[in-house]
Parts: sequence; structure tokens; C-alpha cells
Amino acid sequence: MLHSLLQRLRTTTFRRQLSVLVTVGVLALAVLSSLAMSWQSSRDIEANRRQQGQRLADSLARQSRLALLSDSADNVNDALRGGLAFPDVAQVEVRYRMAVP
Repeated sequence: MLHSLLQRLRTTTFRRQLSVLVTVGVLALAVLSSLAMSWQSSRDIEANRRQQGQRLADSLARQSRLALLSDSADNVNDALRGGLAFPDVAQVEVRYRMAVP
């Protein structure tokens, strides 16, 4: 198939060959551009997810520390509800381990 395509290109005029070559080049650039944009978009989404996760973890840590220092179950519940308010968060928990003197 490739051989017959090359043979057909040899028998066509220079203008036609140039037209086909430019068309193939433009199509290749379009495909490469699309792939590059998709790759960059996925990297941006991944970075955004990481930042969102870091903010969630920091917020939950601050609220949990406050709840544990004040020894208030209501504050713990507020911290957990705040964590679950973030999109894509399925589970949040606070673990409390008493230090043994």
C-alpha cells in the first residue's frame, strides 16, 4: 500500500506533491499540538488536585488540633464536616492517641 502511494506521488505534478506534503505537515502539527495541550492540561489538573489536597489536610489538621486541645466533640464534628465539604472527599477521620507518661 505504501509502495503504491509512493509510486502514485512520483507520477503526479510537483504542485500536487507540494500540496499533499503541506497538508500532511499541517495535520501532523495539529495532532502534536493537541497531544501537547492534553498533556499540559493533565499536569495542571494534577497540580490543582495536589494543592487542594494539601489545603484540605492543613485545614483538617488545624481544626483537629483545636478540637483536641479544647477536648470538644462538637469541634471534632465540625472539623470532620469541613473536611467532607471538599469535593471528591469520601472519608475523613481524626485519630487521638493519648501519650503515656
